[in-house]
Amino acid sequence: MSDGAAALERLRALTDDALAGLDFGEAGDVTPLAEAMRYSLLAGGKRVRPVLCLATAEGFGCAAEDALPTALALELVHTFSLVHDDLPALDDDAERRGHASTWKRYGEAVGILAGDALLAEAFRLALSYPTTAVGRELAQDAIPFKPWLEAGVPVVQSTDGKPYQPMFAFWQMLARRDGLTGETLSTPKQTLTRAEALRLYTANGAHVMFAEKDLGSLEPGKLADLVVLSQDIMTIPEDRIPDTQVLATLVGGRAVHDVGLL
Repeated sequence: MSDGAAALERLRALTDDALAGLDFGEAGDVTPLAEAMRYSLLAGGKRVRPVLCLATAEGFGCAAEDALPTALALELVHTFSLVHDDLPALDDDAERRGHASTWKRYGEAVGILAGDALLAEAFRLALSYPTTAVGRELAQDAIPFKPWLEAGVPVVQSTDGKPYQPMFAFWQMLARRDGLTGETLSTPKQTLTRAEALRLYTANGAHVMFAEKDLGSLEPGKLADLVVLSQDIMTIPEDRIPDTQVLATLVGGRAVHDVGLL
């Protein structure tokens, strides 16, 4: 075995031992949910993600053990995705890695909850360092729109969870602040200009749909898809942007939303 392969195997063994040592029960009790979580997590796997995390830490001169919380969190997120992918409502797979999938062994309801719990536990692990500096460093690169745009990636602003108001999300890309506390979430290098943020909702969206010839900008020959806002979000003070209201929405020149403006 080469030195590189031996190093990777060492990191994989370190990961497996740490995963086996996680306790999802309360005061040592193994609940059915905790049992399902451990079953999902310890069913095998290459551990590529945590091993890469630990190897990267060592490459920067850190001890692999110091990076374990983040490495384990990555594996928990990966396992969560597999548990939910196997559910009847998704891929409907009854087997995973030669064993019964989690929902097949414990029932669909427990399968859903086990995946959810693994994801929640991943966040707890990632933030379990004794100093808040690690969490703040991770938050600085959360949703790194700026580097993506600079690399030529046609990033689009959207949500796959709670449907946030576009004006709030537009403001967040500029301010990068917590909507409740007002605390800055990132360094200035992550902040977008208003023009960049606007493209994420317009031209870039059209590009990823292969519809840039018809949508994404107001030009002769394109569809009249547009909104009329109560304020000019390109010039008003930044902190007033979230209060902006949509007065009218036109799709293909036809009003589909109107508060009496048209």
